[in-house]
Amino acid sequence: MSTLEVGLDNLSSVDYTDQIEAIIQGLKQTPKILFIEPTSVSFDIDAIASKVATQFTNSTRYPFENNQGTTYASSYFDDIGKKKAFSDQIGGLRQQIIQMVESALQIKVGHRDIQRYAAGLLKPIADFSSTSSGGLKYPLTKALLFEKQRLHIRPNKTAQAPWLKGHKLTIHVKDISQFDEQLIQGICALLRRQGECEEQEIDDTREALKYLAKKTNSPFGQLRKVVIKESLARIQREAKIYYFRYLYHGMKEWKAGDKNYGMLLLRNLIVRLKKLEAFIRQEKDDAYFQVSYRDESFNYRDLFSRADAFDALPIIPEIEGFLGESTNRELGAKTFTTGLKLKLNGRVHIHGGEGKPVYDYNLALLDVGGSAYDKRAAEAKSPLRLQEKMLKVALLYYFVFMEVDNPSFEPAVGFEMDILDVLRTGSEEEKSAALRKLQQSIGTNSVRDGISTLKKLLIDFLDHTTIGPNRQEESLVLSLKEQILVKDVNSMVTHNIFFQKGFEKNGGLDALKYIAIEDASTSREAICKLPVTLTFQPMYYYAADDQPEIFSMKYEMEGMQALPIFLAPIDNSSPDRYKEKYQKVNRVVFYYRHRPAVRYDSEQAFVYRFTYTLLAYLFLKVLADSIAPDDPRKLFFPIVLARVSSQHGTSRRDGTL
Repeated sequence: MSTLEVGLDNLSSVDYTDQIEAIIQGLKQTPKILFIEPTSVSFDIDAIASKVATQFTNSTRYPFENNQGTTYASSYFDDIGKKKAFSDQIGGLRQQIIQMVESALQIKVGHRDIQRYAAGLLKPIADFSSTSSGGLKYPLTKALLFEKQRLHIRPNKTAQAPWLKGHKLTIHVKDISQFDEQLIQGICALLRRQGECEEQEIDDTREALKYLAKKTNSPFGQLRKVVIKESLARIQREAKIYYFRYLYHGMKEWKAGDKNYGMLLLRNLIVRLKKLEAFIRQEKDDAYFQVSYRDESFNYRDLFSRADAFDALPIIPEIEGFLGESTNRELGAKTFTTGLKLKLNGRVHIHGGEGKPVYDYNLALLDVGGSAYDKRAAEAKSPLRLQEKMLKVALLYYFVFMEVDNPSFEPAVGFEMDILDVLRTGSEEEKSAALRKLQQSIGTNSVRDGISTLKKLLIDFLDHTTIGPNRQEESLVLSLKEQILVKDVNSMVTHNIFFQKGFEKNGGLDALKYIAIEDASTSREAICKLPVTLTFQPMYYYAADDQPEIFSMKYEMEGMQALPIFLAPIDNSSPDRYKEKYQKVNRVVFYYRHRPAVRYDSEQAFVYRFTYTLLAYLFLKVLADSIAPDDPRKLFFPIVLARVSSQHGTSRRDGTL
């Protein structure tokens, strides 16, 4: 083991076989969908997309593996055979489009030459810079002035005001190459402490572990793989708490008159998150954290061992922007540098958010039976994932927002009595009632005002010219806890069974409850430790001493050819005014219809968009490939979306998929 990284092999593999075959059959069986004119070609993609999507209205045949609530996937194939089959099927669809175009050309213009027809649609791009371009005009001849200034990044502020400022996080992990050796030594040391084994048995166990370490598919190798794939994200989760601490220390030196209450809330937030981690890692069996809701079982320890445990909070740091990565193989060390930003209770406009702040959007999950909850439940792709998120919000929000400004409040005691006991042994009605009571307790204006106060404090501090604070390091360890080992010494020594059964399940996420990121001085019961250093520091960008450089930029138009693409409505109520306005423009038109009855996040809508996008792309590629210029970049396809307009102006109609 010589590296630590985010694994790429946990992507959801895809299989579009059924969808693409349905598209091919739809093209074969649907007449009058392609309309050839001397100056335009119109393709009723909507007719095909709707026909194909209808076949999957109530289908459970997802084109991708729905792992861990996966909602989007593109084209990841887990073996080369599937990838080739996909390419061959796309090639068959492309050939069907070519045959459709050739047949339409033969009927309308008396020849089957796509190259000749497509070339006749092209216009020099320079034609679109004049007023006589037929409705489409681009300011292509106008030169644009730019100013370029070199900037220097400095870790310390100066007397000048910086042009840009920010914070960065550097994660340094050491002794990665010693993971195998540490794990073997840790297991043998545990056996020796327990005093149930002869020294020869321990030596034999050490040799067995060394053998297993060399086998990739052994439990030892699988554990190593989990640590490689998941540990960085867990370190980053812990870094979010320490970033709050970093900001809190900086605020102590900040001379602002109205900061005290906001700082109290920030300190409470830090303390509550640390108490939540202590609650999850307390020395109790997994059964203590086992709860159920509507005949489904969940384990709070599993849920809150994952990297996304804090994501539902309205205010939480986010680690964004890859600034660098380096590896020292001799020392077995790896360094990651990233940017930092804050999520500040913004508004949610997807997944039924309807523009509500993050806090209210997630709080609605606790109002079981309420209108917002019922709507989310009806639209949920996976009821199981919705229930999982609801239970996560219950624990997270109880710890953070119950008596939000009370530093002496002990959330663990209250949560066990008010929520955990009910979720373990109560009836479904009692569970729903407990969640609704929690929603009422924390869904108050005082809590919302506290969130607003904390948000304002963070914004004001970061907007301050000298954002500081100075560079700060946190020394931690990544610990693999001995609880991952089986308790039966005989199983280890005699049968070489060392690790808990099923730790590798759920994509390795089930093993995260045995991994902790903690202070080195307080780390206990660890069979393996990797030193971790978190470094937070400000970044100041100052102008260099040289003068700004002024230059102009203009479009390169020589040899460029253009063919506008229109996405146009074809409902009975949709006007054709765009045809009059752009009648002098050679164009490709893709038709669509409004479908307000189709839920935007349904399987039917997914297949509709997949079909529409794929056919539009392949159709344009057939035209572009037939022309085949020496430089494909000489072709320009501007895209124009024609929308239904009203007397109040153009606006999006409900049901535009």
